[in-house]
Amino acid sequence: MAACTPEPTAIDWLRLSAASTQGPGVFGGVTFIQTVNTADGKAPATPGANPGDFAHVPYTAEYFFSKAKGGGG
Repeated sequence: MAACTPEPTAIDWLRLSAASTQGPGVFGGVTFIQTVNTADGKAPATPGANPGDFAHVPYTAEYFFSKAKGGGG
């Protein structure tokens, strides 16, 4: 991703590796999840007025689920 230019107001692009790829279901065998083309989603610059306040910050992203060659599943 050396040439990507994510929006400065967007949450970071992310690539996660699976801790386990075993088990049934649609995600069985998935070894990587990538979040790309994000828009918005950064936390507010200032804290809430009270401890425990929540900030709901909408965002959009594309998710890619992939399997390494020879991965389980």
